[in-house]
Order: sequence, then structure tokens, then C-alpha cells
Amino acid sequence: MSLEIRAARPDDVDVAVPMLRASMGGLANYLFDDPRRTLDEYLAGMYQAAGHRFSWTVSFVAEQEGKAVGYLLSYPGRALNGLQLAFLRKFPGLFGWGDTLRLLRRTLPLLNAPEAESDEYYVSNIGVVPQLRNLEHGTHLMAFAESRARLARLMKCSLAVDETNTDAIRLYERLGYRIVFTRRFSGQLAEKESGYHRMVKPLTA
Repeated sequence: MSLEIRAARPDDVDVAVPMLRASMGGLANYLFDDPRRTLDEYLAGMYQAAGHRFSWTVSFVAEQEGKAVGYLLSYPGRALNGLQLAFLRKFPGLFGWGDTLRLLRRTLPLLNAPEAESDEYYVSNIGVVPQLRNLEHGTHLMAFAESRARLARLMKCSLAVDETNTDAIRLYERLGYRIVFTRRFSGQLAEKESGYHRMVKPLTA
């Protein structure tokens, strides 16, 4: 059965939210922990707002026989700063200034944590329906991301992965990605997530 990958839509929110939650791991709980809203409410609001780093406008959905089986959020590394700024500008309108100030405080430990270089195509978030993870869907999504990189005339693809996610690290290494940087967190953030590896793959034409 062939896998079809298409541009995401706002109504794919029920697909995107669990994938975003799983791929962000403890970092999502650290950034958006708030008794007034669930994490999924934050992620849904973020996903359905257009034009920023967690939006449907930079997302793709993998389908098999018309059923969603995977999700990808990716873009050129040179777009990251603009998409991050757009996210911070949209956040107050979505959730209010109180939540925005709390988010900014919690983001401070991440400011010197590099994500992507301008000459890379960045796989920000990727996920596959749990019961289908052994069917190569993740590999197909990564190949799709690499094809997007080539279309953008970028010859490197990069990602960040939780340093404790050994299954994902093995998959990325099998696909040709190599660890180029490791960042370990401290303080309150380390209670949710210990750190991450930045991995990069040079692409052939």
C-alpha cells in the first residue's frame, strides 16, 4: 500500500496534536504546563494559527488509504528565526499576555541552544501513529523531508532528538544522520527533559 504525503490543513488538528505532543516530549510539558489549560489545548491553538513555527502551514500529513498515519513539520533553517518571531507575536492573541510572559521566562534557558543552520533543511517535528511505527512510515517521511531540502537547494538536512530516545537515534543514524552537537539541560528544565542531540545529514544531488 502506497503512502501519500500532502500539505497539512487546519482541520488536521486531531492528527497533529498527538504527534506534536509525542515529538516534543518533556520540553512541551516544561514550556506549556499550566493548570488553566491542557497541553493539547495549547498545541491545538498553536497548530491552527497560520504562519509560524508550529503551524499547519509548515506541516505535512502522511496518509495510507485515506487514513492519516504520520505527521511532519519542517522548513528551511533560514526560515527558523522568522517563524519563531511570528510564533511569539501570535501567542498573546491566542493565550493572553500572562501565558506569554510565562512562556518567555521558560524559553530563556533555550536561547543558546542551537536548532538549525541557515544552509540546512530542518525537521522540527515528526511522528507516526504508534501502532504503525514498524512499517517504515518514519523512513518515508524523512525521505520526503530530504526531497523538500533539495527543492529548496539545501544539501543538508538536520533535526534535534531527545538524547534518551535511543530508537529514534538509531533510525536517524541508519538513514545517514550524525550527531554534531549535544546540549544537556539543567535546573527545572532538566526535570522534564535531560537534553538533546543535534543531528545532520549531508545530501547528495
